[in-house]
Amino acid sequence: MLTTKWINVEIKDSKWLIDTNDISDSYHTFWELYKHRIHNFMAVCKLSMELEQVVSERRDRWFDCIKSKKHDDWSTWEWWFIMQLETKEWQISYHLPEEYWDKCPFAEEKELANKWDKHTSDDVLDRLLKI
Repeated sequence: MLTTKWINVEIKDSKWLIDTNDISDSYHTFWELYKHRIHNFMAVCKLSMELEQVVSERRDRWFDCIKSKKHDDWSTWEWWFIMQLETKEWQISYHLPEEYWDKCPFAEEKELANKWDKHTSDDVLDRLLKI
């Protein structure tokens, strides 16, 4: 009987045979879905920053969006950067491919990312619905 664990081990061990980005559910490849996640997060951050510009004179900031090539501990992921969307209560962060750096001029560039608040993938799902 095939198990998810077995399939994942087989995929990982055969990376030289299979480009995991090309694996598909017959509708979308992993890479296509990952690009959708990247573009959706960029759109959420961009719209949040545009909202800030419109209403910032009337109240305290709701959102901050930053990008950095270094984590708060100075570590890096080669060919990736981190983008964070934050409120006073929570944080959402994703690693994005370096090729998207210049496509995020709405994010404030910082030498170091803000300290990670230990959010999980489930936390991010909940927080996205709060926007």
